[in-house]
Amino acid sequence: MSVFIEYRAVVHFLFLKGLNNASILQELEDVYGQGCVTIFFVKKWTNMFSNGRESVEDLPRAGRPKIDGLVPRIQEILDEVPFISTKQLSLALGHHHATVKKVMIEEMGLKKVNFKWIPHKLTERNTDERVCLSHQLLAYLSKHQHSNIITMDETWVYFDNPPTSLWQDAELPRPHRVSRDIGAKKAMFTVFWSASRVFLVEMLPAGQTFTKQYFISLIDKLVDAINQTRAKSGTNGMFIHMDNARPHLIPEKLDQVGLKRIPHPAYSPDLAPSDFFLFGFMKHQLQGNSFGTHEELFTAVRLILGEIPKETLAAAYASWGKLLGICIDTQGEYI
Repeated sequence: MSVFIEYRAVVHFLFLKGLNNASILQELEDVYGQGCVTIFFVKKWTNMFSNGRESVEDLPRAGRPKIDGLVPRIQEILDEVPFISTKQLSLALGHHHATVKKVMIEEMGLKKVNFKWIPHKLTERNTDERVCLSHQLLAYLSKHQHSNIITMDETWVYFDNPPTSLWQDAELPRPHRVSRDIGAKKAMFTVFWSASRVFLVEMLPAGQTFTKQYFISLIDKLVDAINQTRAKSGTNGMFIHMDNARPHLIPEKLDQVGLKRIPHPAYSPDLAPSDFFLFGFMKHQLQGNSFGTHEELFTAVRLILGEIPKETLAAAYASWGKLLGICIDTQGEYI
């Protein structure tokens, strides 16, 4: 049975249950995956069912007959070269590429998918560590107030941030987006934040390298910022979360200032709040803006981060806990 006939049958069933088009699409995507069909597919078939149609099969029609033996020939080639294009397939098979594509979609139930980018090919040891440390991180998040857990990371921010989308007439061609040159002007920002506030935003001075000594100077500034908001208790009961970059390995300094470090699994930006939320949020706000000086860029970044509502930061920490749970449930695979 064609996968599309299966989709039609599901649409028919949910239509008879009284669900609207949007709810039907959501049910399909929950089971078959996002993008399995479009809202137009759902509307087309609910309209036909509303007009009395009961069959989900294709109606008899005149047209070119199916080509016998094409499916196994396509499958044989795909078994050898699964990433081949329909144009290359059509040349190998001697049939028009539109015919080949139609057979692949409608008769074989195939669709072309893009590879999922991952930061690192995880080993069994990596996945085991991700599960183990996710349990530990969840324990910290459950036991301690989120406002007492500071997370931090660094990111490059460009001086020129062109927009990536716009509204325009549907008949116009899509604008081009040019990749940045390797030498594009940028600056490194370090941000320390919690579920209640952004404690510290610092920009690496031009020409300076991010070293252990520089990071130690940031910890001193962080402690000053903590003391301003917690005059009585200071760093007592405060935890810091960061990845395993070499400049971050300063246990003596953390002991000296009274900050307790909580673990983070290697190769895991998907479990770091700065990566899965903060930096993306910040860079989205910067789109459409260009800056001439370091001071202008620094002012803009601090303003964006300083205006994030406390509720948004708290929601990011709540998402952190959910992602850790997903990592555990999937045995350490990337989310």
